[in-house]
Amino acid sequence: MIYGCDLSHHQSTDAVEQLVRGGKAKFVILRTGFGTYSEDTDFEEFIKDSEAAGLANSPYHASYAGTIYEARQEADFCIDRLEATGAKIELPVSYDYEYFSARYNEQRGIATTPQLVQELTEAFCERVKERGYRPGVYTNLDYYLRFYGEEFFEKHPDYAFWYARPGLVAPDLPCDIWQYASNNGLADFGYNGDIDKNIIFDEGIIEDDIDIEVMQPLSQHSVPLYIGYASAGDIETLVTYIEGLGIKTKVVDGYIITKPASKGDQCYIMTKVNRLGNIDCRIYEEPKPEEEQTDLEKLQAKVKELQRDFDAEVEAKRCWQEKAEKAEAQLEQANRLLAAERASNEAHSKELAVCKDKLAKIKEIVRG
Repeated sequence: MIYGCDLSHHQSTDAVEQLVRGGKAKFVILRTGFGTYSEDTDFEEFIKDSEAAGLANSPYHASYAGTIYEARQEADFCIDRLEATGAKIELPVSYDYEYFSARYNEQRGIATTPQLVQELTEAFCERVKERGYRPGVYTNLDYYLRFYGEEFFEKHPDYAFWYARPGLVAPDLPCDIWQYASNNGLADFGYNGDIDKNIIFDEGIIEDDIDIEVMQPLSQHSVPLYIGYASAGDIETLVTYIEGLGIKTKVVDGYIITKPASKGDQCYIMTKVNRLGNIDCRIYEEPKPEEEQTDLEKLQAKVKELQRDFDAEVEAKRCWQEKAEKAEAQLEQANRLLAAERASNEAHSKELAVCKDKLAKIKEIVRG
């Protein structure tokens, strides 16, 4: 048996956060709107908050339909609103035809009869099934006896029965969800205001893969969070989500550091982190500053720095000395080669002079 509340724009916009702090609610039933075009103005905010907090979602739609066609239109309007949020729906999508519905139809000259109510309900619920969701029906004892009856629900065992019957110790009809009270929720649910309260007796009505455990905040105060290590894709997902809550982030080497997050935002963020897998989330603590060095440590550090500079200078001088010695040796070798070249040139000059002298003598002999 699990407890939950149904919400509409009649509740405050922070209703989900209050329920999360209260800790009792494990699911919420949210009104998408009424008729074929009127939206509940707080639906999107409520379903975003409930999904982030790990609560199971069950939408319902208030009907103004007077024909089968209008009932199917209402189902599409309801489902379109759901799917636009991208939220996961773990509980039935319920049809709500009650007193306001009958009054509206009477103003249009349409009488509310058992046949009409059942046809409208079937049109809505069957369209919900066509769109891939389990349908449900909300009604009270008066409308159950006047318009539905036991036969209707026996005919449609796949329609979840959400029964509004406050004031009893236990429901007097078999039902899937029992709306057992409508009063101030501060004492039991932590919500400061009037709210409808519900019980699910059989948790099998919830999809098997839903985890109804609600995350608890890391701190009762606003604190920065340290999240990671995470992949680049998960970091991008988390940063987009966290900054969507109005909390600035900083990414450092695969970790996310957030600005202070409230208790409610801590729950939302941790739920999102858990859904991504094995990623750590904890309170961020500023690194402590290094302790100041003592005068002796500072002096020793300065001596080491000077020693490094001296050694570097000595090494530089040694390198230059080696280069100078090498250059001097190369110069000496060049001088030796030049002297040898000069000696060779002098020998060649002498040989040339001897040859010239011999040539002159040969010419004289030839003339004589």
